[in-house]
Amino acid sequence: MKRIIIIITALILCSTLSAQPQKMSYQAVVRKADNSLAANATIGMRISILQGSATGTAVYVETQTSSSNDNGLVTLEIGGGNVQSGDFSTIDWANGPYFIKTETDPNGGTNYSISGTSQLLSVPYALYAEASGTPGPAGVDGVGVVSTIDNGDGTFTINYSDNTSFTSGDLTGPQGPTGNTSAANTPYNNTSSNIPNNPGNVQDAIDENDARLDALENFVVARAEGINNQNTTIPHNQVTLATFPNENFDTHNAYNPTAGVFICPVAGYYEVKSRVVFDTQTWSIGAQPHVQYRVNGTTVAQLDNDSRDAGQTARVFLSGSDIVYLNQGDQLSIHVFQTTGANSTLMGGSTHMSVHLIGK
Repeated sequence: MKRIIIIITALILCSTLSAQPQKMSYQAVVRKADNSLAANATIGMRISILQGSATGTAVYVETQTSSSNDNGLVTLEIGGGNVQSGDFSTIDWANGPYFIKTETDPNGGTNYSISGTSQLLSVPYALYAEASGTPGPAGVDGVGVVSTIDNGDGTFTINYSDNTSFTSGDLTGPQGPTGNTSAANTPYNNTSSNIPNNPGNVQDAIDENDARLDALENFVVARAEGINNQNTTIPHNQVTLATFPNENFDTHNAYNPTAGVFICPVAGYYEVKSRVVFDTQTWSIGAQPHVQYRVNGTTVAQLDNDSRDAGQTARVFLSGSDIVYLNQGDQLSIHVFQTTGANSTLMGGSTHMSVHLIGK
């Protein structure tokens, strides 16, 4: 006679929508009388859910026919068979204990010659939760923060919902260093201007602007300044590139003194300053000097001086500034020309330029 060893390996709830049947997984290993596995055989089974004891009332009964695998393992879904009595979805799992009774026909029929009963030691919790009993008592309320108060003396107070409070110690940090309150706050007119015969004004303005920019914290400043120490011949009425080969400083290595080009390292608004000095000993009355600021070859600003009159000395200073917006990589150059009717000399040592980033 064949015998069966029943092993419950898992009870896993498969919760579905309320309109669909609920199920739990059940597995059993079937062996023959000689203790060999009933492998690859058709097995008939009747499953009963008993309440109260191993001989208690059957609240649910179903039958199933399944096939064992190579290891004699039969897998069923209780709740998915042919219902004989009861309703699996209405079992009150809180009102246990419960037992599973299996009756088996090793030949796949309904001649259930072998039976076994096992207690459900673990309640199908999800099934129980769906129709659970009385909920437990509410937990104790936690303590929360009601308000915080800045006491104005470096401390603050936290008020809690249980009417207690906490006041911190003095959190005031050390006094920081005093900032620059002179040049940094001194207004400066950055508009275009002509400053003839007074070269000192341009350098004063450059020094003042340097101090103001140095006082700005967390601000990227790009600056370059160069001087032309050699006399340069400027043809009549011909725009000529002015170069400044002797650099005073160049924070971003942006000015090419050989090419006479400032390549913008950081996009923003730049103040361009220049001073050019012409030798006017050979100039006729009415001759006039000009300076152009060009970006990528296009003139964006032009500085003009009044024409030479009979009372002027042997030199004409043309000093001024303008603000231009440069994109990163733009090329800025300074050009000069004059209308004397003949070549003129741009005086070395007195001609210089500077480019400062003043805003982004």
